[in-house]
Amino acid sequence: RESLPTKIGASMVHISVAVGRQMADTLMMAVSAAGCLGVALALNAPLALVMLCVVPLVGIVILVFSCCTRRISRRAGEELAQGGTLATEVIHGIRTVAALCAQKWALGLYEEKMRLSQKFSIRSDALSGVLIGITGFLFYCTYTFAFIIGTEQVANDA
Repeated sequence: RESLPTKIGASMVHISVAVGRQMADTLMMAVSAAGCLGVALALNAPLALVMLCVVPLVGIVILVFSCCTRRISRRAGEELAQGGTLATEVIHGIRTVAALCAQKWALGLYEEKMRLSQKFSIRSDALSGVLIGITGFLFYCTYTFAFIIGTEQVANDA
């Protein structure tokens, strides 16, 4: 049985994850990609089409990593909420806990919940870093192919 402050805290974690930074990053990337695509199509359509070949691959990578990251982040939030629930219950029943000499047990259980939450948060952040690295690598590979094709076009026109 969760208390109201713990339920509100857990709900706020889910809301901030769903709406917070991810929404702003997604909007920024979409606007940047649309602008770059428009400029590329206007300047050199064949080159732009070559660069568009990487979009499905990047989309799949982002989708897979985002699903994994969300799942792990949700688990971290659940562990954190359970730790908060335990702390709230122990504080409310501090006399009972002290009477049963269960301080070490409660502290151990709380530390375990916090360690699990920390472990899942670290995994989530590591996956986010790997995702950023892979997408950066794919974009730079695309730029490399674009430069190669662009220099061949310039050489053929000259």
